[in-house]
Amino acid sequence: MYDPSLFRLDGAIALVTGAGAGIGRAIAETFAAAGAAVAVTDRDAAAAKQVADAISSAGGKATSTGCDVTKEEDLEIVDRQSGWAVLPRARSERIPLLECRHESRHCDTRIRAFQ
Repeated sequence: MYDPSLFRLDGAIALVTGAGAGIGRAIAETFAAAGAAVAVTDRDAAAAKQVADAISSAGGKATSTGCDVTKEEDLEIVDRQSGWAVLPRARSERIPLLECRHESRHCDTRIRAFQ
């Protein structure tokens, strides 16, 4: 059985794409409930704002912006507008945010900070 108290992201920043509805919204809300500050992004800026407002109303920390992840300039706008370092500074660096291990049936959270 899933125990939400075991999944904590206090002090983390999560960039969630496609968070205006469906699975993306559920991920954004779950990460916020676990203590992360969430950058809610979606191609539909109004939907992203609605989700960020709902997270904030529930006591979480969220920002929103319209974003098409296929456009690098949109990702840079997300980084600037959020006020948080949500993107790696080195273009070639990858950020493993959540690594699921099927054999052990649990998830390890890996957080990195960039300056």
